[in-house]
Amino acid sequence: MKNILMIIMSTVLVLGCTEKKEEKSQGRPSDLPPQQKAENLKKNKQPEKVVAPKKNKTKSKNENLMDLEEVKARISSFKPMKIDYPPKDLTSELKPVVTELIKAAMIMDEIFFKQVSMKNLEYKKEIEAAVAKNPEKQPYLELYQLMFGPWDRTDDNKPFWDVGPKPAGAGFYDQNLTKSAFNLKLKSLESALKSAKTTKIKNNIQKKIDDLKSLYTIVLRRNGKFKTIKYSQYFKTELSRAGEYLKKAASLTTDNTLKKYLVSRADAFITDDYLESDFAWLKLEGAIEFVIGPYEVYEDKLNGYKAAFESFVTIVDKEYTAKLQEFVKYSQELEKNLPYTKVFPGKGPKNLPIKVVNELFTAGDTKAGIQTLAFNLPNDPRVRQNKKKGGYKLVLLKNVAEAKYKAILVPIAKLIIDSSQQEYISFDAFFTHTLYHEAVHGIGPVYARKNGKKVEIRQELKEYGSANEEAKADMGGLLGLDFMVKQKKKYGEEALKKGYVTFVASIFRSIRFGVNEAHGKANLMALNYLLNEKAVVFDPTTTTFKINFEKISGATRNLVKEIIKVQTDADYEKAKAFEEKWGKVFSSLKKAIAKLKTIPIDIRPQYTVLKELGLKK
Repeated sequence: MKNILMIIMSTVLVLGCTEKKEEKSQGRPSDLPPQQKAENLKKNKQPEKVVAPKKNKTKSKNENLMDLEEVKARISSFKPMKIDYPPKDLTSELKPVVTELIKAAMIMDEIFFKQVSMKNLEYKKEIEAAVAKNPEKQPYLELYQLMFGPWDRTDDNKPFWDVGPKPAGAGFYDQNLTKSAFNLKLKSLESALKSAKTTKIKNNIQKKIDDLKSLYTIVLRRNGKFKTIKYSQYFKTELSRAGEYLKKAASLTTDNTLKKYLVSRADAFITDDYLESDFAWLKLEGAIEFVIGPYEVYEDKLNGYKAAFESFVTIVDKEYTAKLQEFVKYSQELEKNLPYTKVFPGKGPKNLPIKVVNELFTAGDTKAGIQTLAFNLPNDPRVRQNKKKGGYKLVLLKNVAEAKYKAILVPIAKLIIDSSQQEYISFDAFFTHTLYHEAVHGIGPVYARKNGKKVEIRQELKEYGSANEEAKADMGGLLGLDFMVKQKKKYGEEALKKGYVTFVASIFRSIRFGVNEAHGKANLMALNYLLNEKAVVFDPTTTTFKINFEKISGATRNLVKEIIKVQTDADYEKAKAFEEKWGKVFSSLKKAIAKLKTIPIDIRPQYTVLKELGLKK
């Protein structure tokens, strides 16, 4: 791709920001950022007893369920796209290995269905029974499979089957456990820890706290008592099967780095200790780029503690990956240029692995609803901060990005971006911002000092941490591009314009995901802030947006600085206030989004490799 390195290096390098006072302008929507009135949900009244015989209607748990036509419309908003790959890259030697890896990955689907809700499989049976009685209801089952449950991920988890609201804790916690009850338990344990008089008692209490907060436990409550179960036990059947497939793949591959990863990851499924296998994954050197396990915490809306299972099966695009390796030498500068007081500075890895791949198959968390363009793993701070053998790896899904760009971004840009700036829409800008976004995840603060103690930021910000971190990555990528163009003089001004315009167009691709989803919320916060600063100008006549190239650089720097300040303060209330202030869909955006009804929300991958390998979906 033309100019890929140009935008690549640019977007990752700097993050900076300061809050500015609100200014009145024709370009700033008049309703931004006044607070929106919260809608009061009316509770269903219990029917009164009636003497006269009347028809008894089954009471719905939700009066606003989607009807059949709405369900069909939601399904059609995901455009089926073949996920192809260069046939020559999948050699006869690799096919048997990939077959076993895909079999293991498919089990992540089974696990994630359970992680979405403890009652999820019951709901599936209900829908299947309804379809058996009335085949016209088949779309409900199709949407269930697409969303990994009976809640619409693109509409704030609105239920489309009569199951009631989705539990904030998904399937990670007892279904009736509230956030306040869980946090009250944590506080009582932390209080007991302070007053404990012996080391044995302290260690016992600390273990209970760690188990409750662990990425890899299910939290239950029975008769008022809390109980944690390790993933290795709760999902023992599924993980045992997946581990066997990994071991078989290991026996078939000639790639020693892959063999080591597969064996150690199979062991981790039994022990819940993923550290060594994470280190092994960073060292993969062969044609297959494969990852499997519990990683992202987006599904846990209770506190953002619990990791969901997922998998990516991909083949390395060697030519494109080689072009991107030049970016590696700038990874240290990226960290140095971040605008924050470095009490516990992040330490960007000396050797940053970057892989461009073509996706063959995905499963679990990453497959639900919206498809990801890239991933940056591992998330474990012990791995990311390890100077000798740790760090993180950026993996970009080239064929997925191309499919999204053609099916979604180009049509959106034609409707949303001012005609004078249409020429700046670019696939290179779109794809390379994805790279910088992921790179910025790998740098910046991980720990902060709070009340004199070193704390992990992720745990302090809880459910507000995900969107905050995604916003840092979005805007940090843009700031890096600005740095490379203006200070490093690596690329021309046109690359900067392409980066800004393409990013703003891409925001509208994201905010239709549902603004309670971390990526969509992050994009929404960024756009509202840029509109408020007049760095992006809205034209109510044409319902289009135009980038103010004179102001967007400063506004981007200011926003990043504010975001990182929330992180380094490790302040839950500040993170909440920031998201509530900027994470709202104001009327001007509603008008613009309304124009996009005919454009797909996202793609629906059709994995062509399954037919090639004789595997069922």
